[in-house]
Amino acid sequence: MKDFVPHKQSLELKELGFDEECLALFSRDKSLLIKQMPNQQECEQYFGGVLAPTFSQAFKWFREIHDLDIISRPHIGKTKKYICDPVNYRLEARNTPEEAELKCLIKLIEIVKEDKPTIANTVKKFHSKESTEQAIRELVEHHITQFSKVFNLNADWRDSLTKKYIEKYL
Repeated sequence: MKDFVPHKQSLELKELGFDEECLALFSRDKSLLIKQMPNQQECEQYFGGVLAPTFSQAFKWFREIHDLDIISRPHIGKTKKYICDPVNYRLEARNTPEEAELKCLIKLIEIVKEDKPTIANTVKKFHSKESTEQAIRELVEHHITQFSKVFNLNADWRDSLTKKYIEKYL
């Protein structure tokens, strides 16, 4: 069913810590079963499977747990296409809303796997003054690097800007 995240991405979500009640699961043989499951442990215990969230559930989990939101919209152009992007990222338009959602979900998984600095995972590091300073430094460096790529800034300019911001805020 096209409302549910595919098996491969469901496994990746499990690896990232997704453990929400779901209306379906993938059994050991990867077939989709419509059966309400309260958590991953029961899913594994009774079916040897993995939770199968809906796309809506997965996007909500990324928003609430990782502070990563999406924008979904039709693409205006000569042909009817659809776009579903993580905020601050651009993905290609797709032929169907389902294709756009899947590409967006794959990108969200990639972002979290790469542990790119986000506000949510930066705040989690605020245990001491040293870890807070390091978290801020990582966030500043990441965003200035992204800014540099967008505006084609050279490495010296990027490093100078990073240093100025770190000195200003730390």
